[in-house]
Amino acid sequence: MQGVDTDQALHIFAEEIESLCEVNNNKDEEDQKVHCPIQFAFHLEPYEGRNVGHIQMDVEYLNIEFGHLNSLLKLPRRYRRSEEAIKRSKKSHNQQHQEESSIVNIENVGGGIEFAVTKPLPVFFVYDSYHIIHWDWKSILGHLFEKD
Repeated sequence: MQGVDTDQALHIFAEEIESLCEVNNNKDEEDQKVHCPIQFAFHLEPYEGRNVGHIQMDVEYLNIEFGHLNSLLKLPRRYRRSEEAIKRSKKSHNQQHQEESSIVNIENVGGGIEFAVTKPLPVFFVYDSYHIIHWDWKSILGHLFEKD
């Protein structure tokens, strides 16, 4: 989006980092685990005309191109579930709320409190993100912070 073509260099860099990853073929485990001694994340620099719409397109593009890589740093999101979501899931285990489709684990910590943990998501650092007003950020990220 910013008029700088770094795609070729970025693909070479990512392929080199990915080549360092090793698959653990432990037969005792059901699934194979991949160990990457080095991981990378994207640092999004400001550019003329940058807004949340452009950042959203940048992130979507980077996810399409590099999201499958084991060496891309990904972290799970952990959040407290609302009482309503807990009641809903107890009523019907077969029906999951649409926003809960990425949940891989529910942690019950007692006292009616549960935390949901999602599948790992890619990490992005957005430099000078404060130049964009919070309402604009909420328009593309708000669903991540709503109580389900």
